[in-house]
Amino acid sequence: MKKVKITALCLLLSGMVLLLCALDFPSWQKLEIRKIVNASAASIIYDKDGNELGAVGQSRSARYLKKEEIPDYVKHAFIACEDKRFYSHPGIDIRRVFGALINNLRAASYEEGGSTITQQLVKL
Repeated sequence: MKKVKITALCLLLSGMVLLLCALDFPSWQKLEIRKIVNASAASIIYDKDGNELGAVGQSRSARYLKKEEIPDYVKHAFIACEDKRFYSHPGIDIRRVFGALINNLRAASYEEGGSTITQQLVKL
């Protein structure tokens, strides 16, 4: 039984290494905070028939804060909701990704995602 667990772990780690190599991390562009700050993103609200009702989100009056200006309780609440292990992984939480994959396979539908705060920022 122990040999089976060790073999499964080795196969899993090998697969993760191959996945990381396939993603080609070195070719990724450097994150430019200026692009995020200057982005004009908004959420469009639609009615049940698909007609646009309006938009909410970033406006010209939006003010970006330095991390020192954000209260600690807001930071802690955000991390608790979005990425509990934020400080203990390098940007990809493998445990969370595989947990979400297993839950989605069990449900036979997309029930949850496994992205971290870092991955969400990169996506946006």
